[in-house]
Amino acid sequence: MTELGRFQADINTWRRALAATSGDNLYNVFCNAAGDFGAFVNGGLDRQTAVDMLMQMNEAYGIVDDPDEVEQLIAEAFERAPKPAQAPQPKTNGHAQQARPAQQKAPPQQHVLRPYHFPDPATLPPRQWLYATHYIRGFCVATVAPGGFGKTTLALNEALQMAEAGLRVWFISGEDDLSEIERRVGAHCKYHSRTPDMFGNRLFLDDKSTFPLKIAESSRNGPKLDLKRLEEFERCIIENAIDVVILDPFVAFHFLAENDTTAMTTLITTLANIASRRNACIELAHHVRKPATGQVELTVYDARGAAAIVNAVRSCRVLNQMSLVEAQQLQKPPEKRSQYFRVDSGKRNMAPPEKARWMHLVSVQIGNGDYVQALEPFAYEPEKTSEADEAWVVGILSGGIDYRADSRSPEWLGVKIAEHFDRSVNVKGDILWINRQLRKWLTPDPPRRKKALIRKIVKLDDNHMERMFFELTDKAVP
Repeated sequence: MTELGRFQADINTWRRALAATSGDNLYNVFCNAAGDFGAFVNGGLDRQTAVDMLMQMNEAYGIVDDPDEVEQLIAEAFERAPKPAQAPQPKTNGHAQQARPAQQKAPPQQHVLRPYHFPDPATLPPRQWLYATHYIRGFCVATVAPGGFGKTTLALNEALQMAEAGLRVWFISGEDDLSEIERRVGAHCKYHSRTPDMFGNRLFLDDKSTFPLKIAESSRNGPKLDLKRLEEFERCIIENAIDVVILDPFVAFHFLAENDTTAMTTLITTLANIASRRNACIELAHHVRKPATGQVELTVYDARGAAAIVNAVRSCRVLNQMSLVEAQQLQKPPEKRSQYFRVDSGKRNMAPPEKARWMHLVSVQIGNGDYVQALEPFAYEPEKTSEADEAWVVGILSGGIDYRADSRSPEWLGVKIAEHFDRSVNVKGDILWINRQLRKWLTPDPPRRKKALIRKIVKLDDNHMERMFFELTDKAVP
């Protein structure tokens, strides 16, 4: 039986990782361990020794009850394990080559195409979303926003929520020192009445001094990866069974030119490979370029640097502060719009304001007297109309006056609506809100009513020209 030799340290690392893991994460860590053990076997470790050690680990931590299932899991992991690269042939002066028969070069392995077998979709493994339909196992994800919008506050708030829910989260700050991060954590815990026992040693915090991490730098031959630090980074993920790593901000973890597409692709692919191998999620907090003149809303494609940064991640979202137009649609617009922002997934269509995820930055005084930002959800709810308002619409459309459907006309129904709700047809936010109410009344609204309240029709105006008007639908009048 082969001695453990050079594999001993790695095997001990996996033992410590299993010992530090609990709950459902044990299975994932064990599967990762089995994959590495398969690589050890391909590198010279006795196969039966590896199987026996894995079986003992499984029994010690009670991961899988059925021995046959464990053996099958190990066999499949060993089958997928990468084979070691073939050692290069030593160079000679040519005489030794003449002294032995010429070796024929093996033909390249041919790939065989097979018709696709359509599986039952119900049997396909679901995507492993961890939180907020953004954090997902096995991938890199990103959040982009200008500085000062609340990226760090959002990331810490989500890190605390994920840790409280049972995930193991590692937050690494490349900008703020650990004391500032601890102040922010303290503000969130105070504001949301969280206590340390709620997190169960599942939250890990580092900064640029406690865990310096510069993944890559530029060189004449392209991006040069710091393999030693990457190995240490991955080891920490393994040993602590980390589910989510947050790197904030992304620019602080490399020395590459952000406009270099090749460099950015290499960098994010390297991180994504680690996330895939360790069944974890790596979140990148990234800045945006300076907005164009007159630009109100940001998208993920305003991210600073090459488009590869956005294209290479699995999920990307963008933060936008509340705009003046969005504030105008609320019944009571906030005094400080900069304290409110929306979170939109940029790789899907951005949701309308009332369906987006909104957050509110609040100031919290912590025990040392400092005022620090924390975060809370915010319900963005434009002013709503009531049954009494609908009765009012019925009344004015029953009064013998024809109201136009064209907002350019002084007889537009929206002018009357603006007067009734103390709004203005000269304010963009008010116009959007008025049009929203008209669309609402133009469609059924169960259970209040099964039919639309109003409809558009073509009629002749006073000048005998065809125009579009509003009228009540059939049976709308009581």
